[in-house]
Amino acid sequence: MLKEIEKNFPDGITWTRPEGGLFLWCELPEGMSASKLLQEAIKERVTYVYGYPFFPDGRGDNTFRLNFSNASLETISEAIQRLGKVFKNNM
Repeated sequence: MLKEIEKNFPDGITWTRPEGGLFLWCELPEGMSASKLLQEAIKERVTYVYGYPFFPDGRGDNTFRLNFSNASLETISEAIQRLGKVFKNNM
């Protein structure tokens, strides 16, 4: 997933490099809304969990997490390519 993100996500998006667990945490540039972009991602047949519910103070609408634990490498590659397209089209 990390390799695909490096190839397909536009500049300005950051992400964690987890050493374990189930999720990778990503951050869009300030002013972009992961919750609003979710509908665009769904149109591309891919989804993620937007991050603002994890922030008790209402911040975090530009964050999201991706699950890497339950998909094949081929599925992950295709999904990240689709997400990259969504993000590039909205930056």
